[in-house]
Amino acid sequence: MPSSISYDVETVPGIRIPMRDGVQLAATLYRPRDGGPRPCLVNYNPYHKDGRVGLWYEPLHRFFATRGFAALVVDFRGLGCSEGTNNIPFDTQEGRDGHDAVEWAAEQRWCDGNVGMWGTSYGGITSLKTAAERPPHLKAIVPIHATTDNFRNFLTVGGCLNGFWANGDWGPRMVGCNLTPPLESDHDGSLDRLWTERLKDARPWCLEWYDATDEAARWAERAIAVEQVTAATFAVCGWKDFYAQDTLDYFHRLGGPKKLLMGPWKHIFPNLSPVEPVNLLELMLQWWNRWLRNEKNEAETGPPITMFVQGAGVWRREEVWPPRRNESRELFLLPNRVLGEEPPDQSGESEAYRYDPTVGLDSLGFDPWTAGVVDPGDHNGDDARSLCFTSEPLSEDWELTGRAQAVLRAKASVPGFQYAAKLCDVDPGGHSRLVTMGWCPDAVSDSRESHDVKVSLQSTSHVFRRGHRLRLSVALADFPRIWPTPLTGEIRLEYDRERPPRLLLPRTPPQDPPLNSIEFPPLEPTPCSSSELAVSAEWECGRELIRQAATLKHRGRHRYRLTTGGAITCTHEYTARVEAADPAGAAIDVVSNVLVERRSGTILVKTTSHVTPQSVSIQAEIVRDGEVIFQRNWNCQRSPAVS
Repeated sequence: MPSSISYDVETVPGIRIPMRDGVQLAATLYRPRDGGPRPCLVNYNPYHKDGRVGLWYEPLHRFFATRGFAALVVDFRGLGCSEGTNNIPFDTQEGRDGHDAVEWAAEQRWCDGNVGMWGTSYGGITSLKTAAERPPHLKAIVPIHATTDNFRNFLTVGGCLNGFWANGDWGPRMVGCNLTPPLESDHDGSLDRLWTERLKDARPWCLEWYDATDEAARWAERAIAVEQVTAATFAVCGWKDFYAQDTLDYFHRLGGPKKLLMGPWKHIFPNLSPVEPVNLLELMLQWWNRWLRNEKNEAETGPPITMFVQGAGVWRREEVWPPRRNESRELFLLPNRVLGEEPPDQSGESEAYRYDPTVGLDSLGFDPWTAGVVDPGDHNGDDARSLCFTSEPLSEDWELTGRAQAVLRAKASVPGFQYAAKLCDVDPGGHSRLVTMGWCPDAVSDSRESHDVKVSLQSTSHVFRRGHRLRLSVALADFPRIWPTPLTGEIRLEYDRERPPRLLLPRTPPQDPPLNSIEFPPLEPTPCSSSELAVSAEWECGRELIRQAATLKHRGRHRYRLTTGGAITCTHEYTARVEAADPAGAAIDVVSNVLVERRSGTILVKTTSHVTPQSVSIQAEIVRDGEVIFQRNWNCQRSPAVS
């Protein structure tokens, strides 16, 4: 069915979907007004279908409905307008509920029995999680910026504890989001009673990653068995997203029909990226038409991987990841801080590097959470605070499409350091730009003895141009992306001829012959929410020179018009700070509020959080029409055996 055909859309709110245990999930349906049975697209996430995120996505659901699909948006159990309780993030219950929602939708008169799922971030995760449950009517999914294992790819990165994304932004933000009242019309007071009952057992999700009780078993249970997915999967991610590596990994493990799109994006819907936007909506329509309507189209033709090659500025297709034609290369870290092609001439030399916990601010523009920051900026400031090794200018282009690894021979004065390795592209003017990075904890029992440290960097595709230089920077911090370790000290990097420190990386020759060229659907204006009233965001990095402190400050505000009348305003501010002399004192302070204004009155959800690597303290207060109706404090200490 051509996507140019457009249907009038009707909205059906107040839908209730029964789960196998009797709990009912709330949903809103967008469908063509003619009422005929259609394939159904399910979007299922914890961000309130009637709240800020739901209102942002509403025009996308309407877009699919205008193209002849039913779009069903479902609130998580225990959140929004759904029944039940929900105090555990990434729980296995999400997959079972997704299964039941899919099968319920398939049985409705407005559905022809063919169901797809899609979503960004958590919504993408639930599409994978539901698909792993194998509901019979789920034919295709489109997970965007998603992961199969939140412990390894969100709460920890490379085995190091996540800092500001988990503990400054998403975790504290979800405290207020989960306490927000239902936002559907409440004619008989039943939703208010549901919310009041829910508040009695409220527990912030971010407490979950400060509890080490049976941690390995709990988080392993929540990882998605992606090998069980048989639905046709169109995976989408960006090179600058936290989930880029896991997207490549889980894509390899998928057994059913599959395609992958990797762009130069952050954690943002690709249509809206300020860098190399792609009309993903039309690509999704191709996918749905192929697998939900059995329409022959480009969705199943050509090589399965489409990716953007950074540095070269081109899109390319590949048959497999990494490319089979890759050549393995080694560059050696030498005593004069050169990245050379030959190992050290002799053994015995070494170099000391003192731990600086303030390293990391220069790479924040690269981070997926700073979606509005287009230019990641120079990395030279962090390079100056790191142990850097730089190659000679390249005599020809070097394409790296794959994964690099830094292998170091080191010993440390104190135990427990974390290693951060970053690969940069240095132009002829000396400007250093971050290409990829990786992290790992020093897990040996006696770090004072010489030992190997292997830091795997995230996969990428990038061309270092002729005349540019490769630079590997090594540090013991990446603040505030990962929490700093508490003890001050130094490492000594050893230049051993027999076990030389080195950078292992591929060199990717051109395709021979080149695969077919890529033509994306024309980029059109992305449907925008008419409910959006105001959006602002600020990111500020700073250094205090006397105490040698690093800070990151963020302020964000989103205001949307509610479909039932009134408005919802979400504000979120935090400051992450660490001092060079006191890495153990690193902390993030957060204020996150949700204001709901309706004809029936106002409700203000006020939350504050104080977060350190080892503890979290949260205060929440709910004020209705000037009266405090809820107050709660939560405090949690991390037990020693977390990482």
